[in-house]
Amino acid sequence: EADLDRMEENIDAVEEFTHNGDMDAKTELNIGFHVLLGECTGNPVLILLMRVLMDLLRQVHRPISAEDTADVIASRRRFVARLRCRDAAGAADEMSKHLTHLHSLFATG
Repeated sequence: EADLDRMEENIDAVEEFTHNGDMDAKTELNIGFHVLLGECTGNPVLILLMRVLMDLLRQVHRPISAEDTADVIASRRRFVARLRCRDAAGAADEMSKHLTHLHSLFATG
């Protein structure tokens, strides 16, 4: 539950930074969400992998709009809700949809 709370705190902060127009802080937290997710597994290899991947992403990341960020926030809230319900398949499906959506944003940008 503490890990899920940390994820929700990250989502809340992303939403706040988005509303306040602090897109750099929002972007850092968005990227950090994936590291946090890795940390929640307790798997040191996965944690290291997520940190390396997110460091690489920082080098090529381009900002996404506040509207697109609203979609990310909604997806992450659904993802955490599914995790809280112990719905692994639903959480995996939500993350897959989220990553596909992000890919389309970055591929067309």
